[in-house]
Amino acid sequence: MTALREVIDSATAQPRLRMTALRTLAEQATEPAAALAAYERAVEFVPLIAWHGLGAAGPASISWPGIGCPAAGGPPIGLDAGRPERAVELLEHGRAVLWSQSLQTDLDLAAVRRHSPDVAQRLERVRDRLQALDALGDPGPAHVASRDRTSVSDTRVALAREWEELCEHVRRDVPGCEGFLRPPDFAQLRAAVEGGTVVLVNIAERRSDALALTADGLRVIPLPGLRPRLAHDHVSTWMAALESFQYLNMLHALGDGEARSHGSTPDDAEFPSTWLWDAVVAPVLDVLGHTAEPAAGDAWPRVWWCPTGPLTFLPFHAACR
Repeated sequence: MTALREVIDSATAQPRLRMTALRTLAEQATEPAAALAAYERAVEFVPLIAWHGLGAAGPASISWPGIGCPAAGGPPIGLDAGRPERAVELLEHGRAVLWSQSLQTDLDLAAVRRHSPDVAQRLERVRDRLQALDALGDPGPAHVASRDRTSVSDTRVALAREWEELCEHVRRDVPGCEGFLRPPDFAQLRAAVEGGTVVLVNIAERRSDALALTADGLRVIPLPGLRPRLAHDHVSTWMAALESFQYLNMLHALGDGEARSHGSTPDDAEFPSTWLWDAVVAPVLDVLGHTAEPAAGDAWPRVWWCPTGPLTFLPFHAACR
């Protein structure tokens, strides 16, 4: 624990390393409240690491080497601490940051740029310099002179301090940016839901849950049948089937008769529709009361599925038994 806290409190450590240390501290904490506090600090590093950090792969996997899934750890900890609303805030924050990166948009920075373009430019400059230092890694004594290592450390400390000061300046002085790079407020998320239910599906080793959000409030729906390893297995099978049939369809388009005989869609055995129904969709719909067709003339209920991690690869709309 002492070593972890030294890394966490070290301004010379890379943001990625400090985030990893905070997540480890959260996992090892014996009290849910302490675990949540550590994870909340870890989430503060997500925007800095994510900016220009995902590349073309997008947030479908929502993970980075050495970090894992930054969006998944918070909800189980928040639920264990008896704060389901905070679980929603943390999960949506991770999703929003990574989707913004994948789509090459940044609504937070865009808002700053509209009101204070010079501050937005300084934020980008500091972020780019920090990421350039992180790309260099931590030089060891075998190949870098002591004065050079000290120079890198001093530069990182100065940039980290400038970053924090700029963020606080934005939250304090830029109109409409009070929550800059922070998790959204639960009340705002609930107010955005209209005419249905938003279901955030979180998958993690310690527990998996659906967080069903309506304008009236939040329901936590445990999903004991949803396990990360099993989900990864189903996704791997499904993605391999899609790649295979994409190849066959290409041959079919080129006039290959053998490819035509295989059809144009994967076999039912390769599509995890039954597992997805049993593990996720059916338990959620049962709790929501959506167990039968609506009466004649009544509108169908609306449900928006927001999966995370490997589940983002699966077509929830096709789940059935």
